[in-house]
Amino acid sequence: MSDMRLANAGKGELMYFWALGDLHYCANDQWKTFHTQRLAPMFSDLRSIWAEEGAPVFCVSPGDIIELSAPENFQLAKKQLTALLGKIPFYPGLGNHELYAENGKSHSLSCKQRSQNTRDISLSSFAIVPSTIQF
Repeated sequence: MSDMRLANAGKGELMYFWALGDLHYCANDQWKTFHTQRLAPMFSDLRSIWAEEGAPVFCVSPGDIIELSAPENFQLAKKQLTALLGKIPFYPGLGNHELYAENGKSHSLSCKQRSQNTRDISLSSFAIVPSTIQF
C-alpha cells in the first residue's frame, strides 16, 4: 500500500490486506520440484496486482503454512515467504497441518513450541491497526 493511502486510512480510505492460506511448505526435494512451481504463478500474479493497485498493508494466514510440523518446514516457509513478500508484514495462524507429524499423528512438540515456530515465520513481531480504519 502506498504511504499516501496508509496516511489517509483514518480519513475514510480503506486499508487493504491479503490472506494466504494452505501454502503447505515442506522441506523435501519432491515438494520443491512440484509445489514451488505451483506457487510461483500465484506470487507472480500477486506482485502484478500489488504493482498496479498498491501493496497490502500486511498479509495473514489462517494456517496450514506447512505440510507437517517439523522445524525444517517452518524454516523453509519463513525463507520462501520472506523472499516472496519482501517488506510486507506477514502474520501466520495455526492450522491443523502445524500439528501433524510425519507419522500422521499429532506432533510431540508442545502447543507452546508449535506457536513459537509459527511466530518465527512472522515477518513482523506485531501489528497495530488503527480503530478508525474501515472494514
